[in-house]
Amino acid sequence: MEKLRPIRTIHFQIQSKGGVGKSYLTYLLANKHRVETDAFFIDADAENKTSSSQNLTFLNGTSRLAFLSILDKENKIKRDLFTKMLERFGMDEFPYQKVFVDLGATESTQLLRLFSDDFDASILKIMEEKYRLRYVFNVVIAGNTAYTACVNFLEKVQQLFQENHTINIYANAEEFRDNYNQMENLKELAELHKLPLKVFGRTEKNSTVGNEITQMIQEGKSLDDYSDMFAYYQIDQETQLI
Repeated sequence: MEKLRPIRTIHFQIQSKGGVGKSYLTYLLANKHRVETDAFFIDADAENKTSSSQNLTFLNGTSRLAFLSILDKENKIKRDLFTKMLERFGMDEFPYQKVFVDLGATESTQLLRLFSDDFDASILKIMEEKYRLRYVFNVVIAGNTAYTACVNFLEKVQQLFQENHTINIYANAEEFRDNYNQMENLKELAELHKLPLKVFGRTEKNSTVGNEITQMIQEGKSLDDYSDMFAYYQIDQETQLI
């Protein structure tokens, strides 16, 4: 009897609000899986290209990092390109077991439109079963003035995907400073809808350690390159908690 290959997991980092920390989360995930040769990262943020051009340069030369532009001239998802990408993840010759796709704000918005206007979202469940895949949607939430827009997007993701797929909430702690009520509201929302809530970005940006981490990220350094022990410890803790 032919042995079935393990189910592959495809993670989408999404949020229609820009500047909430999607690329930083992808940076942390890349460090978490930096020594795993079966983890593949795709920067699909056409506007910023933050992951491929900056944050994840430590993966350059490993064949584990790619940039993919999935939008057409009208900023709509190229349906054929996107569906072929999903199908490729399921091919036996595809060499990776974990895929992390960093979608920009526009791409995140268009992803929901694709599976509400063009396709029924249930097609993803069919693809999971046919190609032995598991789709996971990591929704990044920021606080302050971005909070309402972020939560509204989360609700749309729930409506489309929660019945068949895993949805994780990733709260960017730095963006919730001095907004205790918003964080408590998010915790209640997560509990109400039975969604896992994970927190990242605990280091204050303008602190000494925060400045060191920012510089290392901008230089595309991995955790193995950190010389400052306090910065190393902070990022190491972050990767263990996500």
